[in-house]
Amino acid sequence: MKTFLECDDQIKDYIKRFPGSNPVIQRLSQQPIVGLDRYEVFQAEHITDFGTFTYHFDIPAMNRIKEKLNVPVEVIGRSSLRIDPKTPLIEGKLEDERFPYFVRLFGIKDSFICVDGNKRVKAMAERGDQDFRGYVFYPEHVERAFFGPQDYYFYIFMYELNLMYGKMMENGNEQDIIGVTQMHLCR
Repeated sequence: MKTFLECDDQIKDYIKRFPGSNPVIQRLSQQPIVGLDRYEVFQAEHITDFGTFTYHFDIPAMNRIKEKLNVPVEVIGRSSLRIDPKTPLIEGKLEDERFPYFVRLFGIKDSFICVDGNKRVKAMAERGDQDFRGYVFYPEHVERAFFGPQDYYFYIFMYELNLMYGKMMENGNEQDIIGVTQMHLCR
């Protein structure tokens, strides 16, 4: 919790020091490789009973991660995939054969979210496809896929909660439960 509060304070401090600015645009201006007009960001809401957290995915960074870490291509079933509901249907996207990007999420109903290629996947889903082939980003791939550290910290927090729940259901041994988290490093 301390880490999340510190990140929150840093953002609030940034907003006070630079009113009217956008930290995402500020970060992008430091990366001259990609022009601001071509930079792609995907936002996804993680809705809980206690509030909403918004992930910010850096698609050009994910392009680099895909190449550097050999992100696997897998098939994700429609029942496990959340497609952005605001995505317009563009049937011409059926001709686009690039693989979409899926990210394994934790703590939500759908196990995977499409962060790049929503129009392609939506067109295929409307056609009746139930399986979608794409690059699948897992926890070991996503450290640099977000715009800020708080997104990554929240992602890892949800991942650890998932691991803890699995250990609780397995045997309930406290040492095993804590052993799958960063907490065991603090002992």
